[in-house]
Amino acid sequence: MDSHEQSQDARGTTERLTARFALLWAEYRRLAALAEQWSAIESSTAWALVQHLVRWRQRLAPAGSRRQKFWRFLLRGLVFWRREKLEKPAPSPCEACHGGPTHSYSPALPTAARAALLTSTESKIRVAYIGSLIALDAATMRYRAYNLIEALNLKGLEGTFVPQEEIHTQLPSILSHDLIVLVRRMRDDALTTLIGLARRRGLPIVYDIDDYIFDPWVMPYVEAFQHTPDQAKVLRFMDDLGACLDQCDYFTGSTPYLAEKAAELGKESFVIHNGLNTTQLLQSQLACERRRISKCGPYTRIGYFSGTRTHQADFRVVYPALMRLLREERNVRLVIAGHLDVGVFPGLSPFRDQIDLLPA
Repeated sequence: MDSHEQSQDARGTTERLTARFALLWAEYRRLAALAEQWSAIESSTAWALVQHLVRWRQRLAPAGSRRQKFWRFLLRGLVFWRREKLEKPAPSPCEACHGGPTHSYSPALPTAARAALLTSTESKIRVAYIGSLIALDAATMRYRAYNLIEALNLKGLEGTFVPQEEIHTQLPSILSHDLIVLVRRMRDDALTTLIGLARRRGLPIVYDIDDYIFDPWVMPYVEAFQHTPDQAKVLRFMDDLGACLDQCDYFTGSTPYLAEKAAELGKESFVIHNGLNTTQLLQSQLACERRRISKCGPYTRIGYFSGTRTHQADFRVVYPALMRLLREERNVRLVIAGHLDVGVFPGLSPFRDQIDLLPA
């Protein structure tokens, strides 16, 4: 076996072990969350009350006794009666007037689904996006919340943005929505309370993110975390992102890869690509129009736009090709906008006169 085959074999083994570790870590995190929930249940007043009631039940109807059999028979009868009552459709005003049904009806359709069908035409779907107001998250909130809210409004639906810091004050308003989306959120007490209340109301909860940073094991591969002095803090950050995802019912991400990784953690996942809002589209159209009517000059411009330092690794992929282009084609200009440490790419130094650096 030559060195190339050995390298491929070692790489395959590493990938398998990495995937296995990811699954084990996800299972550990799930079990830890369950243990934490169980501990909270055992220490609650409600649990103490349940234990007290169980002891009384054992006194009043000991296991195997006739009294226990009688109570079981009675409860089954009540459950059957209740089920029949729920599944029997109530007559509509039209039926009462005309003496019969005026439309087809399927008794097998669940009660909740029937209610949703009856109300769907009378009210529009309302979605609450829980996000952040800090500057670091501004780009994410634009593409993963505000732009989608605008898209919903254009479709006649309703979207609302609520900062995480205002959850306590806007809790009733949030819970009045039909769907709750947590945008790049970490686990904390406010979100845990919100999720618990939403579950009691049967509201679906979606976790949305546009970076693969909800699995702590990928930290060595995230460029933005490479030079962070407090690695333990970074791990807690990533773990809290993953823990928040664990508490949600569904996942939406900006790429199929993200959806695939969330699906590996047991979440039903969907892809919602990043898109532009009306203002961005208008600005793009105006820029294209200006370019069309003005002289573009003799240059061919290559643009690189980076939102965070995470994309340093992406730039390394095109780095050799860019050096060659800048060296061989003097009419090529490289336009770099955003977060990129050009200093770590010394091969670009000879072509400084062909590079335009724009602020983020």
